[in-house]
Amino acid sequence: MPTFEVEYFEPDGIPHMVTISPVLALGELENFDEMAFVIDVAAAIIDRVVRRVQAYNGWSRPRCGARITGILNATNHADNKTWDIFQHLIQITPGTILYILERLAQSEVAVEVFNLDWTFTIDVNSLIDGAGGTFPIPSWYTFLYLLKGWKSKKPGNMERARVSRKKN
Repeated sequence: MPTFEVEYFEPDGIPHMVTISPVLALGELENFDEMAFVIDVAAAIIDRVVRRVQAYNGWSRPRCGARITGILNATNHADNKTWDIFQHLIQITPGTILYILERLAQSEVAVEVFNLDWTFTIDVNSLIDGAGGTFPIPSWYTFLYLLKGWKSKKPGNMERARVSRKKN
């Protein structure tokens, strides 16, 4: 089975994005077990996100699973198509990975599971809510997002809140 190359994006030292990319040797393509690979992808995403959050704020693995929400995104390098879904971290299962693969396949370009990058973007509200005031607000996270951002979003609803501004 593959190993994964992992990239982290942590503005202000706060975990925000974790990207995993499978690394396969040519010999591993023979007798490739796609279902085992899908299971490994789901586990690797959860594991890498939990590790980064634990290193940042010391949360337990069950607390991370119960609290962390965000966007899971897959990027197909064959055509640069992406598919994403908003959800809790613990909802990333082999079924979720297969669902995203199915959506990518509808682009009528061959989807090779080992040619995808998987990124989980952590909703900063899931780290802030209930942190007891100990969580530093990232410099890039504006007051507007604290009021109207992902906090009000539900899984499957990706549209950002719109804010109207009145002119004086």
